[in-house]
Amino acid sequence: RRPPPAPQAPPPPARPAATPPRSTNRSRFSWRDAQLSFRTCMNGTTPEVRQDRYAYWASSSALGNALNGWMHIFLYALASGRQPVAGKGAGPELLCGTHGAFICGIPYRSNGWVTSQSHRGIDGDWTPSEHIVHQGPLVWYRYMGASTSTKRGGKGTDRRRIVQCYGQALRCPSRKLDGESCLMVRAMQLLLPGSRLRPEFSSAALVEARRRWRGSIEEFQQVTAPRDWSHGDLVFY
Repeated sequence: RRPPPAPQAPPPPARPAATPPRSTNRSRFSWRDAQLSFRTCMNGTTPEVRQDRYAYWASSSALGNALNGWMHIFLYALASGRQPVAGKGAGPELLCGTHGAFICGIPYRSNGWVTSQSHRGIDGDWTPSEHIVHQGPLVWYRYMGASTSTKRGGKGTDRRRIVQCYGQALRCPSRKLDGESCLMVRAMQLLLPGSRLRPEFSSAALVEARRRWRGSIEEFQQVTAPRDWSHGDLVFY
C-alpha cells in the first residue's frame, strides 16, 4: 500500500510569483497595503489583517458567474483582512488550478485542503474569526456593484462609507461609474497579474492550434507566448 499523501501546506499571501523592479511602475502597491488602508479608512472597526486566515473562492458556475463570485471574495478578503485563495470549481480551476491556463496572483488549493482546516461560511458582519478558512457558497455569483456586495458589515455600519473605503484602499477614483470599473479592474489585476499564461498551457494550445487553427500560426504564437514581468503592467506586488 502507498503511504497517504502529505498534507498541503498553508498557501502564501496573494502576490505574484516574482517581484518585478518597482521603479518601472510608480503606481504599484501591495495587497497588504490595500487591506491596511481599508482598515484605517474604517477607523479600525474591521478585523486585523492576518496572513494565516483565508477566503476561499469556489464556484460551480460557468466562468462569467464564477468571476462575479470572485468579486465577492476579493472585496470580502479586502475588508476582513483575509488572504484570497482559488479553489474548487470549473472557473477557478480553469484559471488558477494545477493545470490551469494562467499563473495567478493568488494561490490555488484543492477542496481537500479546505476540509483539513477549520472552516466556516462567509460572515457578512466582518466579525473576527479563528476559523482558518471562510468559504462563500458555490453559487455565489450575484454581483451588481460594491454597494450590493455580500460583504457589507454589521448592523449600524455606514455602507456608503464601506464603498468609499473600498475605492480609497484600492486607489480608485471617487466617481461612481469609474470607481466601480476600477474595483473590477483591481480584482483582475490581483487575480491575473500580467495575464501570464502557463508555459505548459501555451505549449498544449499550440499543439492543438496546429491541428485546428485556420489563421496564422505565427500570430497565434504571439498571443499565447509566455510573458515575463518586464512589461510593467502589474499593480500589486
